[in-house]
Amino acid sequence: MSVIELNMSSESFSTDRKDSWKQSWLLFGFTFVAFAVYSILVVAYDFKDGVRGVVPGADYQSPFYGPDLTGYLSNWPVSLPFALLTLWAPFGFRGTCYYMRRVYYRSVFNSPPGCAVEGFEGRRGKYSGETKFPFFLNNYHKYFLYVAIILGIFHWYELILVVTYNGLYIGVGTIFAFLDALFLTLYISSCHAFRNIFGGSSKRPSKFKYNIWSFISGLNEKHGIFFWLSLFSIWVYDLYIRLVAWGYLTEVRFV
Repeated sequence: MSVIELNMSSESFSTDRKDSWKQSWLLFGFTFVAFAVYSILVVAYDFKDGVRGVVPGADYQSPFYGPDLTGYLSNWPVSLPFALLTLWAPFGFRGTCYYMRRVYYRSVFNSPPGCAVEGFEGRRGKYSGETKFPFFLNNYHKYFLYVAIILGIFHWYELILVVTYNGLYIGVGTIFAFLDALFLTLYISSCHAFRNIFGGSSKRPSKFKYNIWSFISGLNEKHGIFFWLSLFSIWVYDLYIRLVAWGYLTEVRFV
């Protein structure tokens, strides 16, 4: 039997890989950090522009602020964004997502930066599993999934409110609202934990459950794509509402 010896260097980022693995590493890391910073700024410093009614003649609601609970919380402090009540749920679901873990473990913590690529030398031998805060929260991914399913339903509800505003309303923002609900649904339904609901715990699943499990398995192969599509649809929809509210863009109504 022949033995293949690998030249493994101990230097950070050393690898024998010849492909352009750094491109995805840099792209994913930059996008992840940019979205995180944008989300913090939106919630902490500029939350009033996400409230329903900022676009004249339309009923758009920033996806960062749904569902809108202000009507039930009349005593909520004006100085605090009410998005804090719900934003933990989508952030928790995305943050504990298996695909998301791959993104931030590689691009942010460089642990490791990629398959067969050495991570930072100072981090070697310090892996303790997902047992410390905040990483132990990854063990509760399936519970974040249950809340995300409810939020996904609210996104479709928000779309209905947009379309039925003053009879029937379809504009450019309506398209963004639809894409937001659609891609979020595909992202949630392609989740590994969602697939487990229909087949992971069954030794002999029914034909009905098996067919659903097979369909979700097909979606699961594109889970990473749906992750990014959903993230960008939320980002673009929120940014569009703000640009219209600030007067940089004009809402175009089709119906």
